[in-house]
Amino acid sequence: MTLFTLLTATHAQARPDDSAAPRMDSVSLTKQLETDGPKVTAERLTQSHNWAILARDIARDDASLPAPLLNSLLSRAPADVTPMLQAALRTRLQHDALDGLSVIVPASSSPFAGAAICGNGTPSWQKRIAPMVTETHNVVLALQRQDCLNALKTHPAG
Repeated sequence: MTLFTLLTATHAQARPDDSAAPRMDSVSLTKQLETDGPKVTAERLTQSHNWAILARDIARDDASLPAPLLNSLLSRAPADVTPMLQAALRTRLQHDALDGLSVIVPASSSPFAGAAICGNGTPSWQKRIAPMVTETHNVVLALQRQDCLNALKTHPAG
């Protein structure tokens, strides 16, 4: 069982029965972000305990969640869901390094920056991801790429 699976399962078990709440999916989340903005959307995710659904969609590399909107939402995530979202970003990076880098925040102080995401992966994950990140070439994502590569060098896989 991966850390991401464990965190999402644990978080889902902690949810109250909200069967009356509207079903959250990435399309409705994107619409909420576009109409209500990231602050209100983040508050709703917290109130409805739906951050695990967002983490699942991040890990699945859901195309209906554009990176700029996702970044604006991640910056408002509560601290208790940060590890789950970081694990989802690691999964996304592993599946598509370029797309995963697009969601990494270029600000080095963010818990969703390359240092936090790439520097805290397991040794086996770091070994898999290093060549994938190295092979990416995109001027727009150069800061995220370099931040991730620096973290991989600073915290090399064992």
